[in-house]
Amino acid sequence: VTVKYESTADGLKMTWNGQTYDAKFDGKQYPTKNDPGNTMVSLKRISAKTIEETDSRDGKVTDIIRMAVSADGKSMSVEDADQIQKTKTNYTMTKQP
Repeated sequence: VTVKYESTADGLKMTWNGQTYDAKFDGKQYPTKNDPGNTMVSLKRISAKTIEETDSRDGKVTDIIRMAVSADGKSMSVEDADQIQKTKTNYTMTKQP
């Protein structure tokens, strides 16, 4: 699976599987385009290398995702806390050249 994240001046752009969002670190909700579930995304910067993403559908929080970039910038650890299923998934993403 390839996910593309791109930093912007005050937020983050994401592209995955035809879906995209362009959200700011302001806590407001932004739509995920081309998402059949109509997911809304809210971003918060926790630190210089950590971002928290809150996903919601129909006004209900579905996932809280914490992404932390490694010190060398070559990987990102992700924790996805699924609020509906009450599960947590942890994985590491590797930066592509």
